[in-house]
Amino acid sequence: MAIRPKTYSDIVFSQFKGFANKFNQVNPKLLYFILNMDFEADGSLRPRGRLKKLVDLPGAHSPFKLNNGLFVVASYSESGITSLYNFDIQTKKLSFIADLGEFYSPLFYVQVDNLVFISCLYWNGILNCSSWALSPWIDITFSSTYDTLEASQYVLADAIPMPKVKYLTLFKGTIYGAKDNRVYYAEPLIHKYSKPHYFYEFSDNITSLASTKDFMFIGGEKQSYVAFYDILGESFTLRIEKVEYGCLDNSAVAIEEKVFFLTSSGMGVTDGKLTKIITQDTVEVNNTAPAISGKLSDTGFLSGGEPTSFTDKVICDVVKKAKKDV
Repeated sequence: MAIRPKTYSDIVFSQFKGFANKFNQVNPKLLYFILNMDFEADGSLRPRGRLKKLVDLPGAHSPFKLNNGLFVVASYSESGITSLYNFDIQTKKLSFIADLGEFYSPLFYVQVDNLVFISCLYWNGILNCSSWALSPWIDITFSSTYDTLEASQYVLADAIPMPKVKYLTLFKGTIYGAKDNRVYYAEPLIHKYSKPHYFYEFSDNITSLASTKDFMFIGGEKQSYVAFYDILGESFTLRIEKVEYGCLDNSAVAIEEKVFFLTSSGMGVTDGKLTKIITQDTVEVNNTAPAISGKLSDTGFLSGGEPTSFTDKVICDVVKKAKKDV
C-alpha cells in the first residue's frame, strides 16, 4: 500500500530545544524564525515564499541601502576584480560605478549626508551619491562650513588617509573602523581624513563594531567592550568599559537601543549597562565563519555577507549550527 508523503503541515513541533529556547513546551508565537519556515498556531510548518530575482549580478555581495532608497552593491568577478554598482529596485536598473581592485572582501559602509564612506582591509574610498564619483579617503583641502572657521581653503599638515579598516560604524558624529587590535577613527564631524594618533588599542583583535545613539559596542576575540562619549573641554574621548564575553567575527548588530552579538556559546545582548547571553547552553555556533554579516535593514533582514545573486530582499547571511531535538 502506498504511503502518502508528509507535507510540511503534517510536521508538528510540540517540544523545542536548541536555537530558539530551552523550554520543554513553547508557544510557537515566541519563535521568530526557523530556516525558511513559519510556524502556524498549531505548531505546524509553512514554507515561506521564494525570493524574487530582480537582476543577475554574479558574485554579488555587500549590499547597502542609501538614504535615497537606492542600493550600492559589490560584485566579485571570475577574473578576481571587485566592482561597485548602484541598483534601483523600483526600475530594476543596475549601473556600474567603478572597479575597486583585485581583491575579495566584504565591504563596510557609513553614509553621512550625500557621501558614503566605504572600507575593507584592501581598499577604501568615498562615494559621492550625486555624481557617483569615487575619491580616496583623504581630503585635507576643502571649504569649511563651520562658523568657527572662515569659508576658505586650508590644509591640515598632520592629516593622513583613513586606514583601511573593517566594521565601519558612525557614533556621535565620528566614523570608527577596526583593524587587528586597534579601533581607528576619522576626523570627528568632517570624516574626510584621519590623524596618526586617532586610534584606540586593545589587548586582542577586534571582531565587530556596532553603535546605538548612546554607546558603541566593540567586539573582541576574548572579551568585548562598550564605549561612551565623554566631552573634555573642547575635545572628546571614549570611556571604555569591559564586557565579559568575546564576539564572533562581524556578528554585532544594533537594533534600536541594544546591540546583539554572537559568542561561541550563544547570542548575547547589551544595552550598554547590562550584558547577558540570552541563548546560553542552547546554541553551538560555528566559530570558523562570520555569524551575522551586515546591518539590520528597515525590512527586518540582515544585509551583507557572501557572494550571491542580488534579490528584492536584503541579503541575509546568518551562519549557525543549532542543536535540535524535535
